[in-house]
Amino acid sequence: MSGKSFFARQNVEYCDTIYRILKSGESGTLLFPPNTHKSNYFIDQVIAHNPTDVHLIKFDLSTYEMDDANDLLLILRKEMKSSKKKKFGVLINNARNLILKEKYLILNSLFDFLDQYPQFNLIFFFNIDITHPDIAKHLRSRIFGNVYYFPLYDLEDVCGFIEFFSQEWKMSFNQHEVDKIAYLCGGYFWLIKQVIRIIRDNPSIKFENLAQGLQVRVTLEQLYTSLLDSEKTVLQSLIQGKKIESDLEKHSLEYFKKIGLINRGKITIPLLDEFLREEIPHADVELRDNHIYVNSVNVDNHFSQKERRIFKALIDHKNEIVSRDELAKAIWPVNTDDFYSDWAVDRIVSRLREKIKLLGFSKEVIKTERNKGYIFKN
Repeated sequence: MSGKSFFARQNVEYCDTIYRILKSGESGTLLFPPNTHKSNYFIDQVIAHNPTDVHLIKFDLSTYEMDDANDLLLILRKEMKSSKKKKFGVLINNARNLILKEKYLILNSLFDFLDQYPQFNLIFFFNIDITHPDIAKHLRSRIFGNVYYFPLYDLEDVCGFIEFFSQEWKMSFNQHEVDKIAYLCGGYFWLIKQVIRIIRDNPSIKFENLAQGLQVRVTLEQLYTSLLDSEKTVLQSLIQGKKIESDLEKHSLEYFKKIGLINRGKITIPLLDEFLREEIPHADVELRDNHIYVNSVNVDNHFSQKERRIFKALIDHKNEIVSRDELAKAIWPVNTDDFYSDWAVDRIVSRLREKIKLLGFSKEVIKTERNKGYIFKN
């Protein structure tokens, strides 16, 4: 750590990865988490600590509009003439811009330059999943030769980052506060910085209100809107307790695991989880004249008679525990004891949970209260 910048331990590890690629004479690709704003700083670190004999050239596509591969090739030829080194590494930052603008031809044609000038190798830095089938089908296979995933930062680096900014901004956090910030933000440095800024400007703010801060909401919204459609669907499905079924969604789930955004079936950034639960449209249920309505639409025909009866009983006692005996009386109003069993009630509740998922509910809205019954929370 220095007075001007924070050098994460994870950055050291991945700098070494870049140097290994450069020494091999091959090209490579680093995939960063979406909208993390850290690849630019990381590249500066790669260049500043370069131990190789490779001359490094930074090319940032966020500040340079490339309409043709020759735009870059002209620059590289000039670098080749002005440098005494025999090997060159081109660090192409924000390559996502070529993907978003569907300039696949430009991206692919850069490898033709490598065939002509083998002393160059390209290192691409993306904060978009180029291995996603909808993107990968447009790209030449050579870009996938050395693909590395740069995950969200771990707890050690997160705590170091919090300490760095608390010193920079002359703030002080006790260990409980550091742990809380680290937990809420996961390993997303940009979000951590916004949270610390909010606390700096509003010292009396409570942690439970951080998600309402403008800087935090804007950061989370930018993160979410930067995702691919299948990635958004994966997060929505996790929030709503839905099964991830399509091949594209399964791919995005694995990608999220690799970059550390999902671990053990949960989003690793609780502030993002909270944001999504507020932003994703909710399904509201109510009884009208003994009919079930979801978002003002009659859904009686969506359920069997037994499912309908048990759902009505739970809705009637929303946010209250309903015992199995009470549910049994609702299901079998006549001769209840002749039909009743815990197993039979549990089976109907299980089917009901699957049915309400199709209506936009998480199956978790019907919770089991051990040895007591069930509770419907909506």
